[in-house]
Amino acid sequence: MLKNRVIKPSTSPYAFNIVIVEKKDGADKGMDRICINYASLNEVTKKNSEPIPIIKKYLLLFHGVKWLTVLDLTSAYWQILLTK
Repeated sequence: MLKNRVIKPSTSPYAFNIVIVEKKDGADKGMDRICINYASLNEVTKKNSEPIPIIKKYLLLFHGVKWLTVLDLTSAYWQILLTK
């Protein structure tokens, strides 16, 4: 594929070699597995410093509410008219 210019070498630090491995026991002949070693990616990945919120806690907060609205303030910040 490289010789036919279908693919090209990557210089990305996040590129990983893919190895196609034949099953050890020979079962399912022709059903090979794709193996990728992501160990180097795990080393540079930033760990999540905030825990996942407890959804049950938020469901209890919204118990009995009649209306719920969500605003996307990233794109609508300048479009919402506010008064003093």
